[in-house]
Parts: sequence; structure tokens; C-alpha cells
Amino acid sequence: MLKVVAIVVLGALVLGFVTNTIVSAREASRYKAPGSFVTVDGRRVRYQCSGSGSPTVVFESGFGGTSLDWSLVQPEIAMHNRTCSYDRAGYGWSDPPRKHSLVTIRDDFDAVLTAAHVDGPIVLVAHSFGGLLAVDYASRHPHRVAGLVFVDAATKPTYETMNGAIPAFYANGKKLAVVTRVGSVLTRFGLTRLANQPIAPKTTAPKVRAEYRARGWLPSAYNAYAADLDATKSYVEGAEDAPPTHVPAVVLTHETPGTMWTGLPAAKAEALWQDQQRKLAARFDASHEIVPGTGHFIEVLRPRAVIDAIEDVLVRLPAG
Repeated sequence: MLKVVAIVVLGALVLGFVTNTIVSAREASRYKAPGSFVTVDGRRVRYQCSGSGSPTVVFESGFGGTSLDWSLVQPEIAMHNRTCSYDRAGYGWSDPPRKHSLVTIRDDFDAVLTAAHVDGPIVLVAHSFGGLLAVDYASRHPHRVAGLVFVDAATKPTYETMNGAIPAFYANGKKLAVVTRVGSVLTRFGLTRLANQPIAPKTTAPKVRAEYRARGWLPSAYNAYAADLDATKSYVEGAEDAPPTHVPAVVLTHETPGTMWTGLPAAKAEALWQDQQRKLAARFDASHEIVPGTGHFIEVLRPRAVIDAIEDVLVRLPAG
């Protein structure tokens, strides 16, 4: 009986592996990488720029996200300004790095701007974890950032507050990283497809959902997510947090509470998040909008709110 069970299980795994390999190959052929690539340290980083007009609006995605997150926003802004978005290492169509680190993220971002010939001030639009990266960039290059739009964004004080509220905050992330690495193995056999668990947000724009999920089934995406979870503490500790606060800024915050891997009770985590959003707006003397009917992915659920926020920042920039 044990031999029969073993044979059945092995056969199912082989069938799953073969089927998943075929499906993945078809998806790779069907969903070609849009945009362009720049080579950084021997690997390719994908970016996509469109439109014309100064300043350039640059989008920074959240944890595990890609430039597809902005598919409902970027085209609208590109009608009157140049826009650029990109995939961080290991996600979307970008190759994984040798090691996930804040230095790698910084180098990739700088390489994208250089390759895209973005040499003037930029408006940074950041979602979630991207807020930490946007503030870090603004702190290191204060004269290159003309404005900021925070889309339900986390910054260094957000993570520090969460960690202060629960000492196991980063440890919880590392536990999730172990599970995610298991997923990187299971996905090779099509098991994560069966469980409907890609490394991609469940909230995605319908027009890019299929290609987003296709990239989210890849083992490289699972490994990138796990590596980022392991490195979150180093990201937060290494990020600079002294940006110019006189630039035009807008803070958009979700209305509907979501779930977080903080380890805190949901109500307490939500209260901390909302408090940090208010403090972020006060820090930049920014307008602060609770966007009705939205969860964490405001750029998908209410893209017009993000578009309006960007345009509000753009019209407040000094002429010339």
C-alpha cells in the first residue's frame, strides 16, 4: 500500500512539474516584457517610460509589486508628463540579484534613471514599502525630488513604530520568509497555482491580471519575496530619513482595514497605521485624504484618486 501511495504521489508530482513547465513556457511566450532593460552588475532590470513633459513622474511599487501596479495611473499621467516605472530585482521581468540589499535597490533605481535619461527633478509616487525607498532617495538627493505622492505608504517611522509595538515584528517576517521559500519549491510542481497563491497582489487591474499572475508563479518571484522579508530589518535600519519637507506632497490612505503580517491584533495594527499616515502628512505639511472604499491598493481600486494627487503636486511646482 505504501508503495502504491508513493508511486501515485511521485506520478502526481511529475505530472504537475511537466504541466507547470509547459504552462509557464506558454505564459513567457505570450506575455513579453514591455518597456526596456538596463544591465546592472550583469543582470537585467526592466523599466518602462512613456509620455513627455517635465518633471518626470517616477513610480515606486510596494513590497513584491511591479510596474504593472501602475497600469491604471501611469498612462493618464503620461498624457502630459514623462513617466517611468520599473520592476525591482527578482520581480516582474527583472533578473534576481546576487544578494537583496538596500545598496542593490539604490543602484538599480539610479541605473534606471540614467538609462531613461532622467536628469532633472522628479516627482516620486510611492506605494506601501515604496514609501521607505522614496524617502531614502529624497534624503540622499534632496535637489532631485520636486514633489512626493504617498499611496498608503510606509516610511522608516512606520516600521520602527510597528517594531516597537511588537518586538517580534521582524521575526514574524522571517517566519513568513521560510514559508515563502517552501512555496518557491512547490510552485515548480504547479501546487501554488492549485492553491491560487502567486507572489502578486490579489488586487490587480483586470487588463494586466493575467500577465501579473504569470510572473507571480515563478520561483524567482517567491525567492525574491522571501529574501526581501529576511532583509526588511536591514532595509529599514539602512534607509536615510531626512528628506526635504518643503516640497509639495500628498498622502493618500486606505479606508478599509486590511491584514498585515505584523503579528499585532488587526485593530491595533490599523490604529498604528492610520496614526503614522497622519504623522506623515503633518511632517510634509501635505494634504491627507482617506480614499473612500479602498483597501491597501488605492492605485488599482481608485486610480483617479492617485492621478488627481499627482496632478495636484504638479500644479503646485514652481514655474520653470
